[in-house]
Amino acid sequence: MNRNIVLDKSYLRASNVRAINDLSSTSRLLLPDSLLYEISKDNPSEFAHHLNKLCELTNTTFALPYFGKSLRFEAENHRQSPMASATAKPLSCEDHKTLRDNLTKGFHAETIKNKASEYQVDKDAFVLIHSMMSQEMQSSIPQSGSDDIRLKKLNEFEERIANDFSFIHDYALRLGESFSSINENWASYVYLQVQSLFTAEKWS
Repeated sequence: MNRNIVLDKSYLRASNVRAINDLSSTSRLLLPDSLLYEISKDNPSEFAHHLNKLCELTNTTFALPYFGKSLRFEAENHRQSPMASATAKPLSCEDHKTLRDNLTKGFHAETIKNKASEYQVDKDAFVLIHSMMSQEMQSSIPQSGSDDIRLKKLNEFEERIANDFSFIHDYALRLGESFSSINENWASYVYLQVQSLFTAEKWS
């Protein structure tokens, strides 16, 4: 069992226990922190229904740390963070039952509130990246004229995001000197690439 699969809310909603269990017999199921946050915002009965599926699994699942922790680790320590999948913690059926019972009783209301604040910090960082990249694209890609020329420039821009290390490195430095040692193996580097490509996609 060497394959990792990250579960999301849509899959958890649409799948039954048997399907999830079959998947867990051949793969290592990772439950991202954001998944538990998202389903915790459902009404109590729907939330309990989702977690009941996990409680009935015969194989262990794993809690995947929120990616923002990797970004903060790199910013604070000036080095690559450990792979998130390598630090995932095993979750037994009893762990899921405890989580279900505590959340449905409102015991984790403060935890949920804190998670929302944590996610807002990373949302603000995304808005900053999007703004910087939009400004760069506005100056590089024609806003009028031939669609073929515009598409060519957009493709060249996406190519730089994917393959030009100095391009991403320069943007990382705009976020702070703590990223001066960034390389392609850092979670922050990949995050910048993904968010930059997302911005480019919005322009296409």
